[in-house]
Amino acid sequence: DQKTVITQTAKGRLYRSTNGGETWNDITDFFKVDVPGSSPQPFVAESMTKSPADPNTILVSGNRKTNFISSSRGSSWKKLRQKSQIHTVIFHKTRPTWLLLSTWTSTCNKKKDSNSAPEPPEDGGGPCNHQLFLSKDLGKTFSLVQNYVVQFSWGDPTMNQQDRIYFTHFRKKTGDQPKL
Repeated sequence: DQKTVITQTAKGRLYRSTNGGETWNDITDFFKVDVPGSSPQPFVAESMTKSPADPNTILVSGNRKTNFISSSRGSSWKKLRQKSQIHTVIFHKTRPTWLLLSTWTSTCNKKKDSNSAPEPPEDGGGPCNHQLFLSKDLGKTFSLVQNYVVQFSWGDPTMNQQDRIYFTHFRKKTGDQPKL
C-alpha cells in the first residue's frame, strides 16, 4: 500500500495518513507512557526506522525508554521489551524480523543527567558502556551480542554475508567505556 505514510515532526509528534497525505491523523497519544503513581506522560518520538526488508515494519524510539514496533504500516503497534533508551537500530536487509539494536547502559544516563531522580537500572547497573543486541523476532526477545561496542553493521548481501554481524569494540571491558 503506497498510500500509507507516517511522519515524525521536529517536536516528536507522529502523524499517519492512509490516503497519500491528503488527510493526517495524529497517532502520538497512542504511545502515552505510564509512570507508576502519576498520570500518563506524553510520548515524544525521538527516531523512526523503517525496515528495508519489509516496508510494513517501522520502529519508533521515544522518550522515557519507551519503544514501539509496527509490522502493519502503523495501524497497530507493540511495545518493545527493550527497556533502555535506544541509541541505534539497523534492520536486516533481507530478513524482515531481524534487527540490531544498540543502547548505552543505564549508568551512562545517570552520569549525563545527575539532577534527575534516580531510576532503578534495568540492566543491573555497572559501568557505562555501549551494548549491542540482536533480535530475530521483531523485538519480542533480544540477545546480547557484545558490550563496549563502538560501531556495528550487517554484512554485505553482495558478498553473501548478509547474516554476519560486523562490529568493533574495546578490548578492555572494565570501567566506563571511553567516549570517542
